[in-house]
Amino acid sequence: MTYIIIALLLIFLLLAYLKIRSLSKEVEILKKEKEEEAKIGQGLSGYNERRDALKQEKKGKILSLFASGKSISNDTVADALGISSVTAFRYLDELEKEGKLAQKGLIGKKVYYIKIS
Repeated sequence: MTYIIIALLLIFLLLAYLKIRSLSKEVEILKKEKEEEAKIGQGLSGYNERRDALKQEKKGKILSLFASGKSISNDTVADALGISSVTAFRYLDELEKEGKLAQKGLIGKKVYYIKIS
């Protein structure tokens, strides 16, 4: 009985470690994104234009990912572009609203996107 409790505790600790490691990676990516945005420009005058241009470039890269397959996931986009999964979700959501992508699946790891046109 004691061995079972120890084994369960070790499994729990391993899962907690893996989750913390994953979250640490996400935080580092978000910091990098913030630094990149700061480099884009100082002041408001041209900042929005440069940010929108960068966003369009990244959305174009997302659409080019379909050349290697028929569907992509949020994680695929995040890894390919070196962005956080939250940012990848926003880009995919925008492309879906623009009518360029369709989401398949409802939530979680089973969600993927297909190119419409």
